[in-house]
Amino acid sequence: MTRWSRRRQAGACRRARSLLQSFLDGQLEADLALVVARHLEACRRCGLELETYRALRGALTGLRPVPDEAALERLAAFVDGLAPSPH
Repeated sequence: MTRWSRRRQAGACRRARSLLQSFLDGQLEADLALVVARHLEACRRCGLELETYRALRGALTGLRPVPDEAALERLAAFVDGLAPSPH
């Protein structure tokens, strides 16, 4: 690989990595998502980074906290107190 192609590849990797979260969330326009997908197919390093994001997301999804019912009731009472009373 020539120095020029390594620089070009590094630039493509930086661009792809900056878009990985949006790609994973399905927030990229179709043409840009296709460019990222093609890069991920060709670049093992960026593909592994995407898999790391997917694994983290999966692990964090299972960590949803149980809501504190008393806190929710206090919040609802507070919001009700903000509403103007009908005259």
